[in-house]
Amino acid sequence: MSVYNNITYDIYGDTLNKLIDRSITNVNENLLNGITTIGKDAFRYCYYLTNITIPNTVTSIDRDAFYGCSSLTNIIIPASVSEIAGGAFENCSRLTSVTILATTPPTIGYWTFEDTPIESGTGYIYVPAASVNAYKESAYWSDYVDQIRAIPE
Repeated sequence: MSVYNNITYDIYGDTLNKLIDRSITNVNENLLNGITTIGKDAFRYCYYLTNITIPNTVTSIDRDAFYGCSSLTNIIIPASVSEIAGGAFENCSRLTSVTILATTPPTIGYWTFEDTPIESGTGYIYVPAASVNAYKESAYWSDYVDQIRAIPE
């Protein structure tokens, strides 16, 4: 177990396994410094999480990492992320905006945005303008073609 700013969390190697304090509202990149994987269930049921800054060291977001983070409304995923596992944002009932900075579409698993406004058509996925077609043509992103937009300038 580790503690940063009174936040207790579990790290194994370069993977954030679990945030122990589920009442957290804000996570800055200092907490995730050096992490390459946001592990399975790492932020599961952090109901009050409204803001997270994911650093450029992160390359993958594991299954159910943010499952049930019902206060999370938007998230920016850095260009370094190449894989987002199934259910990563499932049941994030207020998640209306996901900005992905990668020019090459990351792989995603099933149910990545299940039970979110993105799945229901009222939320959007923003990607670099030059990559909109690549995302829309990617088999991984085919369920979200109508939700993919260019990052506003």
